[in-house]
Amino acid sequence: MTYTLVQHSGFGYARNPQFKRAVEERYLSDKQAEKVKELGGLLFENYGLAHDAAEAENYPPSVQGLIPCVAGSFHKLEIDGLRLYLPK
Repeated sequence: MTYTLVQHSGFGYARNPQFKRAVEERYLSDKQAEKVKELGGLLFENYGLAHDAAEAENYPPSVQGLIPCVAGSFHKLEIDGLRLYLPK
């Protein structure tokens, strides 16, 4: 199983602005994983690794408080309707 990080569903689905710069984990098919790799997205072997990476990206040392703020950007490619995260 392969996972990646995408824009948080709190923004992607619910449009809550507090989650605009946040990420969460998503499962990938083999075909999706190939595309994510081509685009420079992150790939993880299991959910636990992806979850830990999401927390680290959401709350880097520079972030103060509870509102997440990732340093990377979001690609137009969507996985489950959520934009792919590209790390800085």
